[in-house]
Amino acid sequence: MRRKKAPRKKRKTKPARPKKPAGLTRPRRNSGGAAASAGINFQNRVTAWLAVRTLCESALGSVFGLQGIPTILRCETEQPVDDILVGTSASCFAFINVKHSLPLSAASNSVLRSVITQFTNQALAFRGAKGSRPWERKLDPHRDALVLAVGPTAPSSIRSHLKSVLSKVRTLLPEQVLSDAQSNKDEAHALQVVESLFRDAYAQAIGETLHNAQLREILALMRVEVLDVDPHGDAEREAKNALSGIVLADSSQTDAAWATILHVCAQLAETHGGSDRAALQRELLAVGCALNVPRRYQSDILKLRQLTATTENELSVLAKINVGNTIVRVDRAVTREIERVSAEHSILVVGEPGAGKSGALSCFAEQLKSQKSDYVILSVDRLTAASDGALRIELGLEHDIYDVLDNWPGNAPAFLIIDALDAARGGSAAQTIRNLIARLTSTATRWRIVASVRKFDLRYSDGLRDLFPAKRVPEVCEFRDREFHNISHVNVSDLSNSELLEVQSQSQELATIISRAPAELRELLRNPFNLHLLAALVSGGIALDQLTPIRTRLQLLDKYWRHRVISKDVRNDGKGDARETVLRRVCEAMAETRMLRVDAAKVVDGTNAEALTDLKSAQVLVEWQASHD
Repeated sequence: MRRKKAPRKKRKTKPARPKKPAGLTRPRRNSGGAAASAGINFQNRVTAWLAVRTLCESALGSVFGLQGIPTILRCETEQPVDDILVGTSASCFAFINVKHSLPLSAASNSVLRSVITQFTNQALAFRGAKGSRPWERKLDPHRDALVLAVGPTAPSSIRSHLKSVLSKVRTLLPEQVLSDAQSNKDEAHALQVVESLFRDAYAQAIGETLHNAQLREILALMRVEVLDVDPHGDAEREAKNALSGIVLADSSQTDAAWATILHVCAQLAETHGGSDRAALQRELLAVGCALNVPRRYQSDILKLRQLTATTENELSVLAKINVGNTIVRVDRAVTREIERVSAEHSILVVGEPGAGKSGALSCFAEQLKSQKSDYVILSVDRLTAASDGALRIELGLEHDIYDVLDNWPGNAPAFLIIDALDAARGGSAAQTIRNLIARLTSTATRWRIVASVRKFDLRYSDGLRDLFPAKRVPEVCEFRDREFHNISHVNVSDLSNSELLEVQSQSQELATIISRAPAELRELLRNPFNLHLLAALVSGGIALDQLTPIRTRLQLLDKYWRHRVISKDVRNDGKGDARETVLRRVCEAMAETRMLRVDAAKVVDGTNAEALTDLKSAQVLVEWQASHD
C-alpha cells in the first residue's frame, strides 16, 4: 500500500512592499548585525559630541587641532570621506571616518584599508579645480584634517601607536625623513602599515606611484582621535558638563538636552543633513530647554539691553502727561492692537504728528517688559550711522546688530522697536536703518519690527512701504487707514471719548478745562501733543480764562511760545528775544540739514549761551547724546 501524502500547506502571501518614492535612498548601514547597530550609534554619538562643541563656540577651544571654532556639521555627505564633515569659523575642515574599533591590518579585506582608500580619494578629489562648496578644494595640512575617530576599545596599535606617530609626522622639519617620527618598533610598524595602504590606494586611484613628499603631505593630514562617547564615557561626561555649565541656563535640563542632541544627530545621519549652532539652538528651544547667551555675544546683548532701558526711559515721558504734581496716564486701546498684530508679523505704527505714536510704543514696551519678552528699542533721531559698520560702532557693539539679534537665544517672538523712522528721512542713518529692517523682515527670524512713522513720510516712501506688505490677519478697522490698505500697519488716531474721560478722571485741572472748553478746543485736546502743551501751560500757572478762548493749534502753540519762550513761565525776565533767536537758529539749521538735531556750537555763542540753558531747563529743547555715550 502506498502511503498517502499529507496535504500541502498553503503558503501565506506577504503584502507587496511599497515602492520607495523616486529620488529617495535608504540610509547606508554597516554590515555585521549587532556590531553594525553599535557602529551607527557610535557615529551619532561622535556627531553629538561635535554638536555640543559647536554650541559652546570658543569656550572649549578648537576640535581636532583645526583653527577656529566649529560652526557647521554635516552627516553622510557626498564626499569620499562621508561619515561626518565639520567646518570651523576659520574655513578649516575635517573629514571624519568613524569606527568604534578596527585592527591595524594591511590585509586586502581590512577595515583600515577601506578607511585609507577613502582618505586617499578625499585628498585627490579637488587637487585641481575647486568644487562649488567651500570644503571642495585642495586639502591643506596646516588647515584641514582627515580624522579616524575610534572608541576606547580600539586596539592600542590604533588608539596609541598610530595616533602618536601621526602626531609626530606633523611636527617634522622639512630636513627630516619620515622615519624620524617613529620612536619604537610599535610606532614603526603602525607607520609602515598606513604607508603601504596609502601607496596601494594611490596607485589604484590614479595608476601612479605615490612619491615620498606626497606621502608625507597626506600623512600630515591624517589624525586618530579617541572619543569615549559611549554611555557614561569620558567624552559623554565632558559633553554633558559643557551643556550644563555653558549652553543651558538650567542645569537640570542637561540629560534632556543631551538626549535631544543625540536624536537630532541620528536624524541628520538618516537624512544626509547638516546643522549649525543656530539650528541646534532651535532644536533645544523647541523641547523647552532654556539657553544661555553665547559667550561672544553676551556683552553685545547686555549693551543693547542698557541702550533699550535708556531709550525706554526717554520715551516714557511721551506716554504720560504731567500736570503739576499729578501724572496722567491713559490705557489706550491702540497699544493692545499693536501687541496683537505684532505677535504675528512686523508692522508700522502710523499716525499724524502728535497722535501719540511714541507714547503707544512706550506702553507697548512696558507690556513686553511685564511679559519678560526680549525686545530692543532704537530711537532714530539719536542715530547718525551712515553704514552697518558705523551703526555697530555707534551702538558700542562688537558685532553687527544683525548678528547679535540672530544669536540672541529664545523661542518666543522678540521685538525690535524703532521710534521715529521719519527722523532719518534726510539723514545719513536713513538707508542704514532701512537695511536693518529689510534684513530682519526678509529672513526667518523670531524678531518682529515695530516701527513708528508719520503718515506724510510713509506716503512718499515707496521703499519703506515695500518692507511691510499687508498680511492676511483679522483686522480691526478702527486701527486701519484705508490709504495704506496694502501695508501692514496700525493707525494711531486722536484720543477717543472714553480715553478723554480717562484723562479727566485723573486731573482736576484738565477736567475743568475740558468740561468748559468750547467744541473746537475740546476737539483740539484729543490730540495727545496738544494735551501735553496745555498741561505744560496749566503747570506753569496760566489762568483758566486765558486757555478757554483757544480754538486752533496755532493759537495753542502761540500761547505756549509766549509763555515758555518769551516770558519764561510767568515771569518776564527781558531775555525772551535771546531765547527766540536761539530757537530761530535751531529751526533754520534743522531745516537745512533735514534732521531733528543740530550742533549747539552752530547756534549759540558767548552772548546767548544763557538763553540755550533756559530753553533746556524749560524742556523746549532737549540735549542730545550719541547712543554709545
